[in-house]
Amino acid sequence: MGDDGPLLRISPSEFHFVPAEGAPGGYVGRLVIKNLRSSAVGFKFKTNAPEKFSVKPVYGALHTLGESVEVTARCLSPVNLEDRFLIQTVSLSSEEGRHLSSSMWRSFGSRRVREGFVNCRMAPQGLASPDTLQPSRRASVSQRSVRKTAITAARSRKRFSWLSVLEIPFMTLQLVVYLLYHLCRHVAQYYERFFTKPRIRRQFLVGVVCVIVVLGALSIKRFLFLPSKRLLSDAHSDPVTSPQST
Repeated sequence: MGDDGPLLRISPSEFHFVPAEGAPGGYVGRLVIKNLRSSAVGFKFKTNAPEKFSVKPVYGALHTLGESVEVTARCLSPVNLEDRFLIQTVSLSSEEGRHLSSSMWRSFGSRRVREGFVNCRMAPQGLASPDTLQPSRRASVSQRSVRKTAITAARSRKRFSWLSVLEIPFMTLQLVVYLLYHLCRHVAQYYERFFTKPRIRRQFLVGVVCVIVVLGALSIKRFLFLPSKRLLSDAHSDPVTSPQST
């Protein structure tokens, strides 16, 4: 391959922006650049709207033939036809490729750096462009998401089962304490309201004494008359023996 040929292959040839997952109002576009040379190749992205777009990685180096990297561009508002990126490429030595930096880019001469434009387009609504992600990357991301979801669900189920076992006695104890607290509070309120007056206190004590006397009388009556009832029941239960007729 001659020196006049391209240094990199860009696939797709432009950014196709789709709504970003987990970022309402945001958009993301991706493309892959591939090294077409046997030596190191450097790249750098610039945009005509730096306040609108963010690119990752902004610059980098591909060291071997066939090496590729995915470039991600993000923005908060939909793109228009005037939005585009400038991509700069340069052939590098192995030493330059290992130590490529932002200051090194400024030292490259204009004759050494090649430039090209990458346009921006909005993907059709509701259609995820197949060029947005590489198939292998989409599959790996999907598998990782499924595994992470399964692990999270299993942990939540395990945590829920243990918590449910501990919550039942705790809630029961909390309910008992709540009821006892309000019962004691109401008793104290009634005591302050009624039993602080001497007349009501005397009437209450007289009523308590009457109840005690009635209960004592009933107990004594039951104690005195219970043996006589047992004797009567025994007398009635004994059969009368009659002489046998011969």
